[in-house]
Amino acid sequence: AHYSPITPQEFNDGAFDVRWFEEAYATIGAERFKLLYDCAKYISGGANHRRSQLFADAVLGKLNLSDTQKQVETKRGKDQLLAYSLIPLAKKKEPDLRERYDFIQKFLLESRQFGAQRRAS
Repeated sequence: AHYSPITPQEFNDGAFDVRWFEEAYATIGAERFKLLYDCAKYISGGANHRRSQLFADAVLGKLNLSDTQKQVETKRGKDQLLAYSLIPLAKKKEPDLRERYDFIQKFLLESRQFGAQRRAS
């Protein structure tokens, strides 16, 4: 949060600063980033390291769009849904954006069938 315009609360809610990540990744390089990635569980509280690793994998293009979409549909996980939106766009951006938007809206619509606590999470 010290190096990004995103507030600490927004980070806790699941925000991710792609521009800052790409800048930091370019600065430290792939080899040092792997070391940091592997050590993340020792330098973060709770399970936040897993979310960070998931987001990094998404931005770096290591996650498959359709596999992530299936995980979101079956597990309904917030972190997977957030990572889904971070996966780099296809070469044809407009159809890809529309498909992702429709999927997220469908997810939101289906969420209404659950209780208030589950909807909030």
